[in-house]
Amino acid sequence: MEILRVPPYPIVTTWDVPEANTSYVIYVEDLVDHSFQNADVVSNATSKITYSLPKSMVQFDRKFLFKVLDSTGQTVVEDNLDIYRPYVDPKTLGTTASEILEYKTLEIVSRAIIDSVVAKGFYNKKVNVQAAGQGSDYMPLWYDVNKVLRVHENSKLVFDGEDVKLRISGFHDVEQPVTKDVGLTTVEANKYEVGNRIVISGVQEEYESLNGSFIVSEIIDEHSFRVRAKIADYSAVADENFALALRGWDVLYKVSRDNSAIVRELAGVVNRLEGRQVTVPIGRGDLVYDARNFGDFPKGWDYNFVLDVGPKAISPDIEYATKLLVEDLKCGKLEYFQRYVSAYNTDQFKIQFDKQLFGGTGNLIVDKILSRHVDTITRLGVL
Repeated sequence: MEILRVPPYPIVTTWDVPEANTSYVIYVEDLVDHSFQNADVVSNATSKITYSLPKSMVQFDRKFLFKVLDSTGQTVVEDNLDIYRPYVDPKTLGTTASEILEYKTLEIVSRAIIDSVVAKGFYNKKVNVQAAGQGSDYMPLWYDVNKVLRVHENSKLVFDGEDVKLRISGFHDVEQPVTKDVGLTTVEANKYEVGNRIVISGVQEEYESLNGSFIVSEIIDEHSFRVRAKIADYSAVADENFALALRGWDVLYKVSRDNSAIVRELAGVVNRLEGRQVTVPIGRGDLVYDARNFGDFPKGWDYNFVLDVGPKAISPDIEYATKLLVEDLKCGKLEYFQRYVSAYNTDQFKIQFDKQLFGGTGNLIVDKILSRHVDTITRLGVL
């Protein structure tokens, strides 16, 4: 199933199952970082179940493995759940439900044609990159990266840059405000552990004292935890107060200003190593060993990066090119024999086609628009 990533949210999907009014378990696995979620559902009288996509799943163009299991653990539904931002929203092309459905199909075909020319497409997605340190302060990239989401160093999680949305309402243990820490509820699944340092921001009004750095003191359940903090009023909030929580890390990672590499975020004047230092035997002094800098990414250390890659919005030229292809498909104008004719003779109708016939989209204007987006080198290497 392919879902278009367009408002309004949340997006609700419907699936057919074998039996009505029966309990099932939904299993959804991210095919990039292989994280997964489970959800218990009950089918309705027409043997259908619904699955509402959480906000964390629709922030990027992503592919998921979607399964539905019965009470015995047997798989009754297995399919792909692909979530993509369209190059043009079908709702802006049609007015009635039937027109929107037709334009949705035409957009999918048009997008596939464009992707056949521009292989990388125009998607904002998560990318999993594995690399080895080279002894410098830079980790070179071959992607258009917006943000570093997670970093594993030698298989250990050392940085997680994704914000977790908090719901500040209904504090736990209201009857004992003196001895209990503040309880917080997460909108998505709780991913913190006892002892983690987190930074909370965006809390307003009477609970703004929660803005700051705190230590997780207790995990309550999969959506709730406590932090070592006190507030004056433990009464429940009438209107939900939302905030963001970010795990506090000793080292922060970011993308360099020219988007060419990942670097550690450092304060003050920084002179980074562009290459590996020459290694010589370490000298032993009278007092201490000779100290040397081996770079922020030491030689031979293993790294795994989860990156936010690709354009955050569709550029106007790509949106216009998609509209042209949609209209060509709708009106039947993509007859290839009418295009790319390089020679034509009226004597017995000898026609010669240009080689672009087999490499373009079928629309000369669209080909011109896409030509500036085609990469001639797709991966750096040595011949």
